[in-house]
Amino acid sequence: MNIKFLKYCCIVALLILAGCSEDGIDDSGEGTITGKVVAKGSNAPLPNVKIETTPVSNTVFSDENGDFIINEVTEGEYSVQAQLDGFITAFKASRVVSGQTNNVVFELEESTANNRPPEIPELLSPGEGQILESIEANFVWVTTDPDEDEITFTLELRNDQNNDVLIFEDITEPIFTYSPFY
Repeated sequence: MNIKFLKYCCIVALLILAGCSEDGIDDSGEGTITGKVVAKGSNAPLPNVKIETTPVSNTVFSDENGDFIINEVTEGEYSVQAQLDGFITAFKASRVVSGQTNNVVFELEESTANNRPPEIPELLSPGEGQILESIEANFVWVTTDPDEDEITFTLELRNDQNNDVLIFEDITEPIFTYSPFY
């Protein structure tokens, strides 16, 4: 074989190899996470909810309609957290894909962890064991709630003559008038 031809082939092969290049896949593509935060049960929008991701990207707050947008999130798997005082913190999984938007919805439940129970009601009238002389009876009691929550009461009346029991529920005031015509 001719040495000149061999040199020529080597030069051509080197030029071909030098001209080849790989375009790598962009591993750092970015997407967007959008969402809404509402109160569980009422679906009322919750403003000023702190929204964070793990791994960390950006921290944002929901607007007056409960909506939020996290832009320029690197492609990957995330845990999105919604946090607001007085509500239980919630987490959602989110997969961010380059050039796409992933939507998450949070329904935050009110926290009752710091809620204290009301005081035990104290019956003011009629007195304990008092025999009622008329058909109509006024029951009055007093109680307070340290958190000033709305309180509803259930009143149970027992007849000592025949063991009948009457139950009155969802009373909103600390006074109740019983009449057999109720």
